[in-house]
Amino acid sequence: MGRDATQVVQMTGDGARPVDAPAPAARPRGSLVLPDVFLLTSSADGVRAVPHLALVLDPAGLNVLKPDGAPGALVPWNEVRKLTAAGRMRTPSGTPGVVVEAATAARTHRFLVPTDDTEGLQLDVTRAARSLARRSARRTPASPSPVPVVVLAVLLAGMIALIVLLIVGTVKF
Repeated sequence: MGRDATQVVQMTGDGARPVDAPAPAARPRGSLVLPDVFLLTSSADGVRAVPHLALVLDPAGLNVLKPDGAPGALVPWNEVRKLTAAGRMRTPSGTPGVVVEAATAARTHRFLVPTDDTEGLQLDVTRAARSLARRSARRTPASPSPVPVVVLAVLLAGMIALIVLLIVGTVKF
């Protein structure tokens, strides 16, 4: 890993695996930083709110920072199937908040973001997610077009047919 990267554990997949993510100080412009976020998890007693986290949306994906600011987890944009900021809920201290959900193929991660401006936060999250996901998609190399493979297959089939016709004597040069 380079000097400006930090090892982060992914929250998705069958097991946690380390990935490289930009350090908090190296966050690109346009990143959305949501401080004092609660991670909503299920427990035997119902839903539990893990406090004092930060949620950062940047070109790498959705980053969760620990209370001390250290990277905690990363969900890359190519694994995020859906990101919404639609639900409203009160925090354990009673302040209003917005529930941000990041759905992957494996599971849905829920965060409660305290805010007095629920509509503004919902709009900010939606805009940032769209912008950052588009920017990330532009950097991802496009898959090769299937057209050359089809053309090669047709040419190969034609050559085989011509060879068979030459051998049989149907076609003569």
